[in-house]
Amino acid sequence: MCPTIHTERLQLREWRIEDVGAAYEMYGDPEVMRFLGSGLPTPTLEEQRNWLAQRIEYYRTQVPAGLGIWAIVERDTDAVVGTMLLKPIPPAFDEIEIGWHLARKAWGKGYATEAGKAVLRYGLEELKLEKIIAVVHPENVRSATVARRLGMTSRGRTNRYYEGEEVDLFTLEQFSKNGVTY
Repeated sequence: MCPTIHTERLQLREWRIEDVGAAYEMYGDPEVMRFLGSGLPTPTLEEQRNWLAQRIEYYRTQVPAGLGIWAIVERDTDAVVGTMLLKPIPPAFDEIEIGWHLARKAWGKGYATEAGKAVLRYGLEELKLEKIIAVVHPENVRSATVARRLGMTSRGRTNRYYEGEEVDLFTLEQFSKNGVTY
């Protein structure tokens, strides 16, 4: 289970089943889904409810403590506008991936960068992760821009993850020099 994280404009908290409407607005949108998973939007609210319930249970019980997915919530409106994740990445599950999915109404507001900075700080400082990666569909210019804004380094293309899908790989690594961790 993930802790709640606050930023200037956002609250990152665990997803709840009552967030299903916001999840469906996001994952039912073909433009949002264009670069995610199969690329197909969730067809019905009921399927979204089932998927969300499964994801909540999975991240509570199957993922190491402190890792998982957060709902991105606007602090001013209490509206769920996206997802932030910090999770083991398949196939080997030996690396930790950061990712972000935003509802179209939240695009262009800097939310992915704001939430991403907070989650990277949490992963590096609290969880003491040595390396965090992001994988981005090669045509997803917006996500690649976010990864760069987060200070991540482009490592080129790879097909190592997600069943051989070709993605752009970004990394952020801690390093120590003279006993100081960066």
